[in-house]
Amino acid sequence: MINSETLPGKKRSTSEAIGKSILRYAQTLYHPLGTCAVGTEGESVVDPQFRLRNASGIWIVDGSIFPGITVGNPNATIMGLAWIAVEEIAARTLGRTC
Repeated sequence: MINSETLPGKKRSTSEAIGKSILRYAQTLYHPLGTCAVGTEGESVVDPQFRLRNASGIWIVDGSIFPGITVGNPNATIMGLAWIAVEEIAARTLGRTC
């Protein structure tokens, strides 16, 4: 049973105090995931070929392009995605496969 709020707590009731509490206690323990949308729509940050929209020569290949949070550690999934991206990027920029 929860009897009272722990954080930010009763003593942090103003927007400034709550903001300071968030800065002090918030953390990311693992890789942030799903922060960059991938897709064919104009509002997506990354296209399906891993290219950053409205930029030249920049590809995004990390957990930020995942559509959601993974159940476990995302390292293996990111490595697999990187392998696919390397082949895609090499084929498009160098005209060869790895």
